[in-house]
Amino acid sequence: MLKVITKTLLAQQYEVIVPHNTMEAVDMIREQMPDLVIMDLLISYLTPFEIIETVRSIKGKYIQILLLSKVTLKNTLKDAIKLGADDFIVIPLDLNELREKVRYVCKKRL
Repeated sequence: MLKVITKTLLAQQYEVIVPHNTMEAVDMIREQMPDLVIMDLLISYLTPFEIIETVRSIKGKYIQILLLSKVTLKNTLKDAIKLGADDFIVIPLDLNELREKVRYVCKKRL
């Protein structure tokens, strides 16, 4: 799925950086200050909630957060939104929905 997302976003002229793990992701977010972070709710090591809190603690730039999730539990998604996620996509991934949501959250920052 990661390769498909990367290829899709590169084709839309977005710059894409892909960390190898959640700790590297946090470091890359702090160093590179991307416009958008896309992450799966079912990641390991750091929870997505910890990463959302970390991203929201970064001063100087609002970074959009788009979650991917096989989980459709309303409370889990509501908790993520309350913590600061901007939107989500339920897996299986629809590439048209991915393109639209990325375009939408990136426009919100302008």
